[in-house]
Amino acid sequence: MSLKAQDIQQKESLITIIEKLQSTFDCNFSYIDKDIKKVFLIPPKKDLTLTETVAYLQKATDLSFTMLGNKFITITRFAKPSYSICGYLLDASTNEVISGAVIQTKNSSIISDEKGYFKLENVHDHDLVSFRHISYNIYTDEAQNYNHKDCDVIYLDSKTENLAEVVLTNYLTNGINKIIDGSIHINYRNFGQVPGLIETDVLQTIQALSGFQSIDETVSNINVRGGTHDQNLIMWDGIKMYQSGHFFGLISALNPRITKRVTLIKNGTTAKYTDGVSGTIDMQTDKKVNKDFKAEAGVNFINADVFLDLPVNDKSSVQLAARKSINRWINTPTYAQYFDRAFQNTDVVNSTSSTNSSEENFDFYDVSMRWIYAFSERDKIGLNALYLNNSLSISENAFGGGLSASRKSTLNQQNAAAGINYNHKWSKHFSSEALLSGTKYDVDAVNFDIINEQILTQKNNIEEVGFELNNSLMYNDLLVFKAGYHFKHTSAVNVDKINYPVVDNYDKNEVQSHSISSEINFTSEDFNTHVNLGGRLNYLSTFNKFLIEPRLSINQKINDKITVEILGEFKHQSTTLRSSNENFLGIDSRRWFVSNNQNIPIIQSKQISTGINYKYRNLLIDTEVYYKTVNGITSESQVFRNQYENQLTSGSYDVKGFDFLINNTFGKVNAWIAYSLAKNQYKFNSLNPHRFPSNYDIRHTLSMAGSVNVNSFKFSSGLNWRSGKPTTPILENAPLNTLTYGDPNSENLHDYLRLDASMIYHFNISKKVRAEVGLAVLNLMNKKNVIDQYYVLNEKGEPNKIQQYSLGITPNFSLRFYF
Repeated sequence: MSLKAQDIQQKESLITIIEKLQSTFDCNFSYIDKDIKKVFLIPPKKDLTLTETVAYLQKATDLSFTMLGNKFITITRFAKPSYSICGYLLDASTNEVISGAVIQTKNSSIISDEKGYFKLENVHDHDLVSFRHISYNIYTDEAQNYNHKDCDVIYLDSKTENLAEVVLTNYLTNGINKIIDGSIHINYRNFGQVPGLIETDVLQTIQALSGFQSIDETVSNINVRGGTHDQNLIMWDGIKMYQSGHFFGLISALNPRITKRVTLIKNGTTAKYTDGVSGTIDMQTDKKVNKDFKAEAGVNFINADVFLDLPVNDKSSVQLAARKSINRWINTPTYAQYFDRAFQNTDVVNSTSSTNSSEENFDFYDVSMRWIYAFSERDKIGLNALYLNNSLSISENAFGGGLSASRKSTLNQQNAAAGINYNHKWSKHFSSEALLSGTKYDVDAVNFDIINEQILTQKNNIEEVGFELNNSLMYNDLLVFKAGYHFKHTSAVNVDKINYPVVDNYDKNEVQSHSISSEINFTSEDFNTHVNLGGRLNYLSTFNKFLIEPRLSINQKINDKITVEILGEFKHQSTTLRSSNENFLGIDSRRWFVSNNQNIPIIQSKQISTGINYKYRNLLIDTEVYYKTVNGITSESQVFRNQYENQLTSGSYDVKGFDFLINNTFGKVNAWIAYSLAKNQYKFNSLNPHRFPSNYDIRHTLSMAGSVNVNSFKFSSGLNWRSGKPTTPILENAPLNTLTYGDPNSENLHDYLRLDASMIYHFNISKKVRAEVGLAVLNLMNKKNVIDQYYVLNEKGEPNKIQQYSLGITPNFSLRFYF
């Protein structure tokens, strides 16, 4: 039954009406939930008898109401003629045919032949069609979603590649699901909408989830359960990425067009992953060989992009994606807001009575490639590569006494990465995957100080080479063994040079590690109990040090509505971002370092959590309490802007928290509320006081949002609120040329509040071309949020308060074509 958006307020769901009638007339209705859950109508008048009420419902709906006696009513759909569906079953990874699969409904069944072909008879619209094969995950969908006239191609995922079982579907919106191991999967093939976004930006999307946030609105500062950004493992097709943002963190650097699936992990990490003591963000490209040409081209107020999916032959295809900023050709209001936000309080925009900057030129671009070749039924090889670049140049000018001078300062940031992977299926139950990868991150800056005739040259470089071999043995449908070997070599270089007085600082550190992982996945015969138990043995050969890391994920089904989970993990990492006194043009003071096991310790974490998942009809509730402790952090990695700014010491932090999410669907409307409560405390034994609130101690975080689909339109809006960031006050009446601070992080900035909205409209241009128009507004109320605050001494030696503000009202528009 269809309804118009404007009628929703006048109508009620049939389920609600039935519940009221059962109470009023002391009667019982018998029905199947799926038959009536999407039916809305104007409630019957209260003065009608039960017989008159049933007659009204019969007339107002497309359903059949049958009274059995005086108090019992059955509801069924009117019978429709049966039909047949046919298709071909293929392996999602290799495109090989799948024979011997059972395709069935409640009334009929068939087995796919040697060509993967099947034809299922006596099918009705609402029949559930299941596809079952011992080597593949069960796939189920309603018959009405299949093509009744032509034979569809249906892809099944191999169990040895993907054992994931969904616990909560449409966790936030379409395409986001919670998996039985506690992780969250995002599938951008069928993605809904998040307020304020018109692009499928991964690192912006995840900030709508409880436990994920950015304390400064950037994707280069994602905080997972109170951790810093460098404590996140961000991967693209198994390759670790050290640059996550374009526009110095305001949009994701990983092209959203080529990223199809994302796995988010806050705890209970599978044993094959290392690094990321706070969280894991694993982005994956499409693993299927595409046999049809596909293309996309789009533009918004920040950048233009193109995406190509090109079949090479029946066994191979290649994907290409490219994106570039458009500000060299047109200045948009969105670019202006992003520029002001990214470069406020930096050398790019600051000026004095004798200096200023001009001719600001900023540009970013990225290119990505993915090639796969399934050269046999058992073997597949893939190649992935990408290159990311941000570049900025400004003219720094000095004037006075009738004279003037100008010099150009530059900043270049880039990340290149590549990987080659090979999959081999030894049998239907045993498979291996090997990956050889490398990544290189560079920041180069030249800063001219014309007044002092100084030239500051800075460089931060990190290079990493890795190899891993992962094996999976499916003993049976209930028991899977996994084991792997992992090698990694990481080096980091930091350079600071000044021409006068001469400074030439060069620092290089390296870390090499060998690891073995092992894991067992167990499922009980009634499918109510799922256990993933594993561990890693890491040998850091650089320091002759062993680290043992257990991993645990337990999911227990209590009944059809409730499941309980327990997650735990030990993790470590040997890379960190540290603040430097000499920053890159005032834009970012953080640089990548690797551990030397001395003043830069190995970071180690322990975390335990437990949660309850509830799902009934369209209502979804997810709750989780956790405790996490992280040791080996340095004061430089926390970017202090108070009395500890120049302190060099190491310590720890611990977080106790609660994550909550509730989601419900009302007809075509989807609404959710996500809330996080956390207490985050530092412990530095060499500082006084030893314990004090973390810079990332955001006690309360709340997001509320809703979306509605009406025909070809998608609308969404949402409110984001959180308590203010901790800050350190200064004491009044302090001596000149001195900043005297109070207790560290003893005060908080004002609460943060932002309202976002977005709209997307799809339409067809021709049979082979469709288009999409999007409009989004960030900070619709134009609220001036202070996201950071610190003090410096002015020219008179007096304290000067510096405040960093959030984005103002920021519109964005997009136009995209699909071929």
